[in-house]
Amino acid sequence: MEELKDEIRRLREEIQSLRGEIDEIKGDNAENNTLLKRIWSAVNRN
Repeated sequence: MEELKDEIRRLREEIQSLRGEIDEIKGDNAENNTLLKRIWSAVNRN
């Protein structure tokens, strides 16, 4: 029973870690989208 609790705890920690990584990727993606929009606007002006 204790092994099962340990495994559940480990999986919860892994899920939290993955959520953090996903949030980081979302932030990077939003940054990239902003940069692409700025580049596209600059290209279209010329």
